[in-house]
Amino acid sequence: MGVAEPTSNGGPDGLVPEELTALAELYGIETVHRDGFGREVWPSAETLLGVLKAMGSPMSGVSDASEALREIRARRSERKLPSVSVLPAGGPHRLPVGPVDVSPGRKLGVRVVTEEGEEYGWKLEAAASSDGAAVELPAPLPVGYHRVALDLPGNSSEEESEGLLMVAPPKAYSGMDDVRSSPLRDWGGFLPLYAIRSRRNWGVGDLTDLEELRRWVSDMGGAVAATLPLFASFLDEPFEPSPYAPVSRLFWNELYLDPTTLPEWSRTPEARAQVDSSAFHEEIERCRTASRVAYRDLARLKRGVFDLLAAAWERDGGRDDPDFGAFLRARPQAERYAGFRAAMETDPVGWEGERPRWWREGVPERIREGERARRHLYVQFQFHERLGRLPDGSTEGSAGLYLDLPLGTHPLGFDPWAEPDLFGRGAAIGAPPDDFHEGGQNWSLPPIRPAEARLREHRHFREVLGTLLPHARYLRIDHVMGLHRLYWIPEMRDARDGAYVRYPAEELYAILCIESHRHRTVLVGEDLGTVPPGIREAMTRRDLRRMYVVPFERRDDRPDGLAPVPDGAVASLNTHDMPPFAEYWRQSGESEKADQALRRLLQRLAKSPAGLVLINLEDLWLEERPQNLPGTSGPENWTRKAELDLETFTRDLRVLTVLRDLARCREGMDPQQNGTVSDDTTTSSRERSGHAQEEG
Repeated sequence: MGVAEPTSNGGPDGLVPEELTALAELYGIETVHRDGFGREVWPSAETLLGVLKAMGSPMSGVSDASEALREIRARRSERKLPSVSVLPAGGPHRLPVGPVDVSPGRKLGVRVVTEEGEEYGWKLEAAASSDGAAVELPAPLPVGYHRVALDLPGNSSEEESEGLLMVAPPKAYSGMDDVRSSPLRDWGGFLPLYAIRSRRNWGVGDLTDLEELRRWVSDMGGAVAATLPLFASFLDEPFEPSPYAPVSRLFWNELYLDPTTLPEWSRTPEARAQVDSSAFHEEIERCRTASRVAYRDLARLKRGVFDLLAAAWERDGGRDDPDFGAFLRARPQAERYAGFRAAMETDPVGWEGERPRWWREGVPERIREGERARRHLYVQFQFHERLGRLPDGSTEGSAGLYLDLPLGTHPLGFDPWAEPDLFGRGAAIGAPPDDFHEGGQNWSLPPIRPAEARLREHRHFREVLGTLLPHARYLRIDHVMGLHRLYWIPEMRDARDGAYVRYPAEELYAILCIESHRHRTVLVGEDLGTVPPGIREAMTRRDLRRMYVVPFERRDDRPDGLAPVPDGAVASLNTHDMPPFAEYWRQSGESEKADQALRRLLQRLAKSPAGLVLINLEDLWLEERPQNLPGTSGPENWTRKAELDLETFTRDLRVLTVLRDLARCREGMDPQQNGTVSDDTTTSSRERSGHAQEEG
């Protein structure tokens, strides 16, 4: 594979004006970075200007840099308290403050209101520090999100003297109870939900199938059923079924909802009659027997049924249901989301051309209160309820879910529409050139502006986690490097002409640690590809699990040909972006048969110190076709169904034999000795997981 030519750049020789460089650095833009080939890249003045504009800097050209630099410096000097502060649980509680008088005897008024409403007030002396000043809070504060304010002379504005104070555990939830200290030895099965065939679904996997998969994994001794993101997708216009370009990271994909399990099904004869009609049966049978998911047809068919169920729900007083009220409190943007989706169906927004009036001025009342909005509100409520009834894997013998947090949102999605100032318009995130993509990558996802996210106290990120974590035993964080920095590509520029933007990693990790403990969720960082120095060390310090994927870990200098598995890592033979194991093994040219190599490598992973061994279930019947071909957007991506249906593979002897052997290895048993316990372990994997119930 040839090496791509270096892109033109500012370079260290002064082609980028000094004021522009200083302004970029104040905004957190890296003015030099290394690409995937290890080459040093200096983004050009045009690239820096494009990224600055996308971040909200009021610049029309490079000549505006000096004035913009003065303005941002003046604005930041007025801030007396950071918009977000992080303190460690248990102390010391040393709160940083802005430019204040640190003269001896001079005291600041500090007020804290905790998340639970408890109030504190002190008069404290500030001490100078290397990066400003700080005050020592005399009382230990509980873990959580609190309000903090300074009482200052001169009537400083609330914006300048108030902020969010996060008190966070030093590490994320480890998966173990306080009374147990043994490391995790979990395993789980992975299959995209859309790919699940079953004899009862309508042509796409749904939550009923997911619950059956979860129950089967439990019966086999596994800890999790894993799948791809379950967030809403555009399934009409603009059509985009990728789970990594969702409409929103706050709301679910209604296609995965099984209408026959909803409370209104039994009392809506019109819906049952529609589903029982011969025309409906013919369409469903065509969708069910197809080798790929017929997204558009299935969305249309389910939409008609959901309309009838939603009408019955409203007619029977569903809006007065206390559970619905609790849902609205938990998902405060649900009604606005429903209106947005209804407007997109009524007056779609395309990639080209002028935006419709509602996009700029808001959804008209007739659409917000119409049947389409009612349907979207209803399905989100019912999805929330159905997920909430699935076991979370916190009890012995009960598997939970391994869910996935995508990096971003579709550029025409709800999240950037609802909070346009939070997202960097005029830029997309991606990756610089590397061995796999010589021209770099543009993922067409709008980036979040880090400064704006801080001013909004990371509410969006907290809401996203609040959507996922109550239902997740494990959560995979896509492109975990994005907690530290993301590669921004200005509009109309090549993917090679981007620049990295830094993010407030300390604050984002604090939120992850708080939320993971609250919901008892183990966090996994997808740390594959080009990983800058320090990222994995930061993950380890905070107990985010690393990923170990066999093809990336081949080492000729190792006796078994593989690098050692890091303690607690999530180990697997591949990911959804890679060829299945049988195809990978065929391409490797090895003489060992694929099924033998599969069992050998899985046992190797099972005996390792991995915290979780994740098995792509399609590998167990030697599937050769991938689910996704990175860098392409063809119809073969995110549509292929599994060759075997749920009823078949859960009874397939090949599948059962491999999983039983793997479970024995995870428990410290020798699968060749019919489950004999080895000398070095006497504790089962479920007990080690910290999710077994205490005896007695």
